Amino acid sequence: MLDYKKLIEVCLEKGIEEVEITESTSKEMELNFFNGALENNTTSDVTRITVKALIKGKDSTYDIENLNLDYSEIADVLLNNIKANNSNEVSSIFEGSEEYPVIEKVESDFEEYSIEEKINLLASIEKELKSKDERIVHIPQLCLIAILKLHFPYLNI
Repeated sequence: MLDYKKLIEVCLEKGIEEVEITESTSKEMELNFFNGALENNTTSDVTRITVKALIKGKDSTYDIENLNLDYSEIADVLLNNIKANNSNEVSSIFEGSEEYPVIEKVESDFEEYSIEEKINLLASIEKELKSKDERIVHIPQLCLIAILKLHFPYLNI
């Protein structure tokens, strides 16, 4: 993980006047199940850092997914991009607000289930749904049904 204070310090030492850092994290899991077999199992866990730098109103933005980059290297990329910025538009960094809303974190037990349990759940749901009617040959939204069944077991799906 990046040390944001250290990154800001290095940027300021190299002549960058203002620095803004934002972080976003996304986790995804996709299990594609078709005709009784797992076709695809994809998982991703990505943290993206966006660094915005300003010098005399000219800006540069750098998106980073490799969190092991050298701070000096990040600052150099930002500086080079600012030098190449030919725009006459003056940029700024948002000063912040006095108050921010409290956003409740939604808790989920999804991570507690193993991949094998998720696959078995998909297989059993597919089998159950197909047994309801012989005309059912493909269930394109099986993942959504599995999530509903995991989190809302009282639903009769």
